[in-house]
Amino acid sequence: MNTDSLFSVWFLGILIPVLGLFAIIVGTYLLTKRHYKVQENRSSMSFWTIFFLLISIGFVLLAFLAPYIYINVSSLKDINYDRTGVIGDTIGGLMNPFIGIAAVIVTGLAFYAQYQANKQVQDQFRLQQFESQFYKLLDFHRENVSNMEFELYKELASGNKVFKLIVNQIENAFYEILPLIENKEIKDLVVQEHLTTLNFIKKYRRSISLNQLIALDIAYTVTFLGISNRDQYALIRRLKDRYEVNLVKNVYHLLRLKLADFSFHKQFSTIAKNASSDVDFEKLKKEWQASIEDEYYMQELYRNIDYENINEYEINEVAYDSLKSRNSVKYYGGHQYRLGHYFRNLFHTFKLIDTSSFLTDSDKKNYSRIVRAQLSSYELYLLFFNSLSFFGKEWEFSSLDKMEKCIITKYEVLKNIPDISVYNQINIPNYYPDINYDFR
Repeated sequence: MNTDSLFSVWFLGILIPVLGLFAIIVGTYLLTKRHYKVQENRSSMSFWTIFFLLISIGFVLLAFLAPYIYINVSSLKDINYDRTGVIGDTIGGLMNPFIGIAAVIVTGLAFYAQYQANKQVQDQFRLQQFESQFYKLLDFHRENVSNMEFELYKELASGNKVFKLIVNQIENAFYEILPLIENKEIKDLVVQEHLTTLNFIKKYRRSISLNQLIALDIAYTVTFLGISNRDQYALIRRLKDRYEVNLVKNVYHLLRLKLADFSFHKQFSTIAKNASSDVDFEKLKKEWQASIEDEYYMQELYRNIDYENINEYEINEVAYDSLKSRNSVKYYGGHQYRLGHYFRNLFHTFKLIDTSSFLTDSDKKNYSRIVRAQLSSYELYLLFFNSLSFFGKEWEFSSLDKMEKCIITKYEVLKNIPDISVYNQINIPNYYPDINYDFR
C-alpha cells in the first residue's frame, strides 16, 4: 500500500467520521442549551447525560459505517486484505472497538440514571418528611397564638391581642429604666464577660448604641421573667450574670414599685421620671417607710398632690405607698410560661428550614416566607425585642461573625415589621441593617 492510500485510509476512515460526530454533538449542544436553561427543572435528564448518549450513538453509527468506508470507497481499493487478515476479521476489528466504547458509555449511563432515580426518590421522601414536620410546627404555632390569654388588671386579652400588651410592657420597662443606663460608661454597667460580648456585637453593628441595647435586654428580661415574689430570684440571678450589682438592685427596686393596678401608674411615672443611677432605692425604701404615719394621710396626699410640681418628700411618700403594697399584683408579672414554648417552636421552625441540606436556597426562602406570613405586626415587634435579649441571642447576635447562621438577616424574618423608630427612637435597621424592609 502506497503512502497516498494510507493517508486516504486515515483521512476518510477516521477523521471524517470523528469530525461529523463532533459536528452532531456541537449542534445538539447549541440547540439544547437554551432549552435546558428554561426547562432545567422540568427534565430529569441532564445535558451531560444527553451529551454522552449522543457520543454512544455516534460510535455505533461509526462502527456500521467503517466497513463500508474501507471496502467500497474507491480511494481505498488498493488495500491488500492479505496483509490485514480476512475481510471478516478486518470488519470485526473495525466495528468492535466502537461498539465496545459505546457499550461502556451506555452501561455507565444506565448506572448513572439508576443512581439519579434513586436519589430523586430519596429526595422526594425527605421532602415529604420535611413538609410533614414543617406544617405540624406551623399548626403548633397557630395553636400557641390562639390559646394565649393574658389578664392585666381586669383587662383580658386573647390571641394576637396578647402580643400588643406584652410589647407595651417591654417598651414601658425600656423607658422606665433608661435613665439608670443612658449616658453611663458601659464598663460601669456590665460585668467583664458581658463587656466582651457587647464589644463583639459593636464590631459588627457599629451604628447601635450599647446603652440602648443594655436597656432593651433588661427590659425584655424583666418582662419575660417577671418581678413578682415568685419570679424575683430567677430575675436577679439572670441579670447579675451580665450586669453590675448596683444596676440590678436599682432596676429591681424601681420596677417593683409598679403595680398592675392602673390607678397607681401616674404616681409611678413621677418616680420613674426622677430616677437615676445615683439613687439607692433599697436605702430609700427604709426612709419612705419611716415617713408614713397613717393610711388616711396617704389617701389625702393622692387627692391633693400636684404631680407636675411634686417635691422630693412627696415623691418618697408616693413611692413607698406603692412599695408597701408588695403583696399586690405587679405590673411586670412575667410571661415565661406564655412565650417560652412560643419562641422555642418558632425558632425550631426556622432551624428546620435552615438545616435541611436537600433544599435549595430558593426553596428555603419560600418556606421562610410561609412562616413569616403567620406573624402579626406585634409578633414581629416581640421577636425583635427577643432577638436582642439574652434569651434570643441564637437568632443572630451570637453568630454575627458567621452570616450563614444569622437567621433573621438570612431569611429577612423582620422584613414586614412596621417602622417603630418614628415614635420610640428605636431604629430597627441599626440592629439589622441588611434586611430589605417594607417600610424603606
